[in-house]
Amino acid sequence: MSFQYTIYRFDLRFAQPVGFGRQPEIQIRKWLDIFLKRTYCFESHGHCQTCESQERCLFFRMFEYPPVASFVISVPREGIDLHHTETLSFEITLFGSFRTCLLPLIVAIEHAGEQGYRLRSQQKVKFFLETIACWQDQTWKTLLNSEQPYLSDLYLQAESHPVLPSSGSCQALEIEWITPFCLEKSHLRSFDFPFLMTRLLQRIQKLSRCFAANSPTDCHSTEMPYLDQEKLLAISREIRVESHQMQPQQIKYYSWRQKNLLFFEGVTGKMQLEGQLDELLPWLHLGTIIHAGKAVSFGFGKYRLI
Repeated sequence: MSFQYTIYRFDLRFAQPVGFGRQPEIQIRKWLDIFLKRTYCFESHGHCQTCESQERCLFFRMFEYPPVASFVISVPREGIDLHHTETLSFEITLFGSFRTCLLPLIVAIEHAGEQGYRLRSQQKVKFFLETIACWQDQTWKTLLNSEQPYLSDLYLQAESHPVLPSSGSCQALEIEWITPFCLEKSHLRSFDFPFLMTRLLQRIQKLSRCFAANSPTDCHSTEMPYLDQEKLLAISREIRVESHQMQPQQIKYYSWRQKNLLFFEGVTGKMQLEGQLDELLPWLHLGTIIHAGKAVSFGFGKYRLI
């Protein structure tokens, strides 16, 4: 099993303080949705004069075509008041061949900044890209900022890095959801740790099938051990849940494409686990990067391990 990914960070600065809801990732995804549509061809990365071949449209390839999300969006919450801020940082993790789509993303975000972020008062506040960085060698490497106004060649070398640490001894663990774990409404009452592991392992398998390295020399692939789903799920059923502080949560989202109000159902909170977690730990670490559950491209399903 293997797949590739690269993490980019975008730092935005607004002309005046603005406020975001509980899920700012939804707004960022909306910007990409609007400004990528019919803007860039996936193959040539050039501007589209027409959209005669939908399969070549970058928007179609990123948002519509993949059977599994080709990217996830994450907004760090530490040290920032999302209800009143002049700056906003967000991370985009791109999988497979979409790792090279940084330039169109920059153009889309810049166009969004020129249009401005609409406040509840209907006033629009413009913003600009302050810094772009990529995660390499366990640190953020700057690709573009005010002192370096041209995109660094580092982005051409942006590589995948190991995501599965060696499995050490682990007898206790706490999982804290930063954004809701989305699932079908019918499964809200039955959510437990084996259910989480089932959805996480299914996502890892889908990513491996859709975004596997084409060859051993295809950039830097993330090699993973064989995923024995049946064995790992059996282990998960033996784990004791010492504390279960999960609460249902519903988030509204208006889809301009469907012209309809959509509802995301999910759970959020903390879960304390005890037992033989050694073999599960590497896969849970991977889940902190790729997210788990439904609607991950909206930023849902992000958690941390404590």
